[in-house]
Amino acid sequence: MPQPLKSAGLVDWWTDRDIRGEVQHWDSRIGGTQPDVVIFLVSATFLASDYVCKTEITMAMEREKSGKATVIPIILEDTHGT
Repeated sequence: MPQPLKSAGLVDWWTDRDIRGEVQHWDSRIGGTQPDVVIFLVSATFLASDYVCKTEITMAMEREKSGKATVIPIILEDTHGT
């Protein structure tokens, strides 16, 4: 992430790799965020995750539907048949 944007308080960045511990902690960390933009890096592994499909995508799409966020999926690899 460009440091000037972070230093100015214009953006924040985190991934699930920043969350340590059990899945229960993920819910509180992910559920507590209010992003304006959600970027999904879509791969077969991404789509194979029950947590991603049942929780993260659902939460993001609800925010987009209510006009509170924009969801941007970026397809990283062919996921046909997944």
